[in-house]
Amino acid sequence: KRQAMLDAGENPYGHAFDYSHHLADLEQLYAHLEDGDSTEDLVKVAGRIMSKRVQGKIAFLGLRDATGDMQLFCRINDLDVGDWIGVEGAMMRTRRGQLSVAVSSFELLSKSIRPLPEKFHGLADKETRYRQRYVDLVMNPEVKQ
Repeated sequence: KRQAMLDAGENPYGHAFDYSHHLADLEQLYAHLEDGDSTEDLVKVAGRIMSKRVQGKIAFLGLRDATGDMQLFCRINDLDVGDWIGVEGAMMRTRRGQLSVAVSSFELLSKSIRPLPEKFHGLADKETRYRQRYVDLVMNPEVKQ
């Protein structure tokens, strides 16, 4: 995908994005939302896609920034786990109670060159965790702490 972007004359390595909130701030500001509620409040957040679940025409993306994690509720199928994105959308809480950003627009900030380890198995080998410390820090927030 990186090579296809380069061939098309696009820069896969990112640029500045003017975000309005950190994810942890949104968690506090919208803690009052009831399940199934949404707002008209537009927010702009940026981070790395850590998970992707596609259910028909809807995708749920797990976004992580320096302060925390949040779910994105969107209709996007061309992003990969590990990509860095900036999104704009309204705050909502899903029927299952997950605080989310309902994405109205997004932009790719940087394409992931190498895939992250799968979420289920993760980094199980201790030797690999020490040799690839940068991956261990990305995948395990408790190690980062």
